[in-house]
Amino acid sequence: MAKKTGNDNRQLQSAKRAKNDEFYTQISDIEHELRHYRKQFHNKTILCNCDDPRVSNFFRHFLCSFCRLRIKKLIAVCYKNLNRLSEKAISQLKQEHRKAKTKWEADRLKTIYLLGEGWQPEVVGNILDRDKRTILAYYQNYKRCEMVH
Repeated sequence: MAKKTGNDNRQLQSAKRAKNDEFYTQISDIEHELRHYRKQFHNKTILCNCDDPRVSNFFRHFLCSFCRLRIKKLIAVCYKNLNRLSEKAISQLKQEHRKAKTKWEADRLKTIYLLGEGWQPEVVGNILDRDKRTILAYYQNYKRCEMVH
């Protein structure tokens, strides 16, 4: 019997620390296994329960194979708030906020980074004395511009 070293699950522990559990669902493994079930996907609704559909290999596989497999509908559900901004984006917004020349610009930037951190629009509106519609418009305009760039 082989002696266990304690490092046998090093990759698993590293993924746990990095909060990256997609390492074990390689797209090639998914394709290899699901090729046996192609006929069963025809005209079916596929529900992917994943941490984040933007990085899920299962979701990516079904999205790329949607027409070929003749899937009726693809739905992804997750607990993650997909409207949150990255730490880098929030940091950049905070730097711009500190350099803002007008109160309006400072409030707009603060609105965007607070919503991007997960604050509720009503709370941000109360803090900055703005209505919810204005608060959401600031954020939606930012996200629209972010997608263009």
